[in-house]
Amino acid sequence: MSKKIRSPKDVEDGPRRSGTHFVTKHDLAKLKEYIMIEFETLTAQVQANTDTEASAILLIQGIAAQLALTATDPAAVAALAAKLKSSADNLAAAVVANTPAQ
Repeated sequence: MSKKIRSPKDVEDGPRRSGTHFVTKHDLAKLKEYIMIEFETLTAQVQANTDTEASAILLIQGIAAQLALTATDPAAVAALAAKLKSSADNLAAAVVANTPAQ
């Protein structure tokens, strides 16, 4: 069983002759495997971002519609403001929780 590829450095160097690097079929297969893993990871992240953006758009549109309906009722506006703060707090927590530390 071949070892897992985690980076391009994991691809074997292959034979060398006079400073020339000969790439083997094995090297190419391992590099292809690495690229496919990275592509799948990127595809999943793009989908997650797209889903999150769509959810944020729906939230903002919903808030705008609710504001239009409650503009003449101060108690309803206050309740909507509290709901908006709660949503903003939840969104902020989710962003922090899903942002990798650098």
